[in-house]
Amino acid sequence: MIVLASSRSTEAALEVGGYGVFTSLLLEALRGGAADIAGDVTAGSIYSYIEKALGGWAQRPVFKANIVRSVSLRKVMPIVPLTGLRRLTSFFPTADAVFALDPSYEYTADQPNETNINIFKVLRRLQLIGLVEPVGQEYMYWAAVRNGCCRLTPLGMYYWKLVAGGRI
Repeated sequence: MIVLASSRSTEAALEVGGYGVFTSLLLEALRGGAADIAGDVTAGSIYSYIEKALGGWAQRPVFKANIVRSVSLRKVMPIVPLTGLRRLTSFFPTADAVFALDPSYEYTADQPNETNINIFKVLRRLQLIGLVEPVGQEYMYWAAVRNGCCRLTPLGMYYWKLVAGGRI
């Protein structure tokens, strides 16, 4: 059983423009705002989304649950398709490995490589969701054109373990 309420009994539920703030945030969360990297929206992620959005307001949402595992309430299209996410273990043989880049990964290079460009597109999407970061450079572009590398972030290492364990 899961209970998700707009406020405690001692608080008023706020409205803006004639609409409940909690309800508006709940709908945003269900549309995908509370989705995880795999596109799953859970009761816990909805609560977290709403609670962060309300910040220090007087209205505090209530979340009570009696569950043994998290259940996806809705599935939305993830930013990175699961096929791309599953490639983490092929790009990085170990969670602490680095992936060497060179100018052929960038389409603006003198001699771009189509295979490498497609890999780089996936790596940049993984960077967008916080799983990959360039090493020693601010941007992936510079890591590629300067023969640098990229690595998994701590969150990327977590998802690498999930992929390696067959959980994704």
